[in-house]
Amino acid sequence: MFLKMVAGDEEWAKVVAKLLIIVAIADQEDNEDSQNMAPLSFDKDFFDHSSYSDEDCAKYSEMESEIKEYFTKRSGGDWFISEKEQELLKDYLMELGLWERDRFIRPFRIVEKEFKAQGTVFTFPALLGAFEEFKNYDSYITPDERRKVMIKHAVSDAINHLKEPLNTQQKKGILFEAIALAYVDNNYSEMEQYALKCIVNTFQLDEELVDEMIDYINRYMNLYGEIYELITE
Repeated sequence: MFLKMVAGDEEWAKVVAKLLIIVAIADQEDNEDSQNMAPLSFDKDFFDHSSYSDEDCAKYSEMESEIKEYFTKRSGGDWFISEKEQELLKDYLMELGLWERDRFIRPFRIVEKEFKAQGTVFTFPALLGAFEEFKNYDSYITPDERRKVMIKHAVSDAINHLKEPLNTQQKKGILFEAIALAYVDNNYSEMEQYALKCIVNTFQLDEELVDEMIDYINRYMNLYGEIYELITE
């Protein structure tokens, strides 16, 4: 509905897609509806050398294997997408102009021809930021705490890819669709709430907007139910 506000710009569209996937995988689904169940994994574009200076490449190349090893063992739990979330994500990607026959959803990335380098949700910079934050912890980090730190850095890294900033209307439209995605499987979890909070904070929006939008979504769903009953009675 509101993603058309950014669909005309491919860079914006790709960043929005990453934010929506982060919301979708934030929760550890444990029902029979779950799809694409997998521990954290890394594809060949995890570290895109073309995005960094030679100096940064040298620094990051040294740490790449250490980061992979660390997060393979400490991934904050499984990351996957429920069937209803996957269906809505497909609709969103079509609206963003990112869905074609050779494009499909994976738990951590959108895979298609010209989008691989940007498609990984947990990029090297995102996990490097999380890794450096973990080193400052004085005590044991619970899986939920680890998961939240990873989500926070994934959101920040996605938005940092924007060369041109989004306006307030675009940010609100993206937030509304992200909330709808969190609600689509009737399981509005703590991790999904946290992912949305990260988006709100990074966008510098008012946190009260989330409650307002949730109210509108509930009213819309109730109205849709009444219309459906009227048509099918």
